[in-house]
Amino acid sequence: MKKSDKKESIDELVTEFAEGTLQQNDEIRRGVSGEKDEGNDRRVRAFSQLTSHYGDSGRDALKSLFGHSDHRVRVVAASYLLRHCTEEAMAVLREEAEHGSGLAEMGAYYSIKNWNEGKWHLDP
Repeated sequence: MKKSDKKESIDELVTEFAEGTLQQNDEIRRGVSGEKDEGNDRRVRAFSQLTSHYGDSGRDALKSLFGHSDHRVRVVAASYLLRHCTEEAMAVLREEAEHGSGLAEMGAYYSIKNWNEGKWHLDP
């Protein structure tokens, strides 16, 4: 059975979401993010599988990333979960926007801005 034929567990998909985010961060740092966007593709695929196979249980599992050691993973998870758990996600984003740095701080700021302006669309 190929990996693509197997339904991945919630935990595997949460891990894939985090690892894809970390990979994308590395691609951005190396200046190759626009070439293939492999990290982004991994994260988007993991989120799609979490929501299509597991629904809100999959979204709830992503909340575990709010405590991840990497600031960017926390921000990206919170950004994806704004509709699902607005208050919790917004708290993570506000913390990172106020006390974070670099990509995490900027990502948090723009996620909050887009949400407030009605431009957010990660999980409609």
